[in-house]
Amino acid sequence: MSHALRSLISAKMPGFRRMMVASLVFGVVAFSADMSTGQLQEIQTGQVFESPGFFDLPGSLAYDAIRDRLACADINRGIVFVFDLAERTFQAKGGERLLENPCGLAFDPEGALYVSQENSSFLMCYGYGAETPDSIALDSLTGTPGVKARRLYIDKQRNIYIADRDHKAVYIVDGGGKPGRKISEKLRRPDGMVVLASGEILVADKGVDPILEFSPNGDFIRLLSRPESPTVQVSFSASGLAVDQKGWIYTIDVTRAKIVWYDPTGVNKNEWSPSEFSFFPDDIAIDRYDNIYVSETSSGRIRVFRTVF
Repeated sequence: MSHALRSLISAKMPGFRRMMVASLVFGVVAFSADMSTGQLQEIQTGQVFESPGFFDLPGSLAYDAIRDRLACADINRGIVFVFDLAERTFQAKGGERLLENPCGLAFDPEGALYVSQENSSFLMCYGYGAETPDSIALDSLTGTPGVKARRLYIDKQRNIYIADRDHKAVYIVDGGGKPGRKISEKLRRPDGMVVLASGEILVADKGVDPILEFSPNGDFIRLLSRPESPTVQVSFSASGLAVDQKGWIYTIDVTRAKIVWYDPTGVNKNEWSPSEFSFFPDDIAIDRYDNIYVSETSSGRIRVFRTVF
């Protein structure tokens, strides 16, 4: 669904009507917790972003593990909020048309925040503590003309992973800013990346196969198990990826409005959603304490969960 239509739903239709229209547009029915195979517990941390309506339309998340910061894009406002989780303070970056429909976020090891924009051929980079961004042309960064970034990810070596839906590919730019590898096998609508401790690259996709695993060189390895039983192999659209301290892998099933997580071997173990009807998650992030953050478009907030084993 286009951001324009998301914006219309968010701005014009509060309450029950907004939930119903969003449900019809997404083609989603949220399943209650008693129908799921796993369990998460919502917790309250006292952060301002937990209040309904704090965001106009929350989207992509990024976590800075070194400085314990969480960033969230507010798509309609053209703002990225950066929250200091320890101090419970925040800053707003963008506004005044500096950002247009921010759709991807990533922190590098030095604390700089990278922002991609819908339908833009430039990345914006806010250096640590900077108020105004530098712009980086995606054509020169990837070595490919016409790239428009969706989600972003930056690993510990400062390699930048750029999801490009138009070209059905993930571009990898090395830490020195030189174009490097390209991942495209089996991808349709890449919408999230993460690098495992062992070096393998996982890509969330909104196409045919939800989660795909690639070697550090970008060669396809396998598909992660789907959450359905072998007799009911129905795929789902995956959005966002995060890994906790134990190596469990988390994503969002936007088809059925569920949080899905796999054990470290990549075998699906659990899927879950809250009991309320109005759960429409968009992205996921996990902090160094294994708190799980989920941006929720229906309520304009970030919700926080813990895994119950």
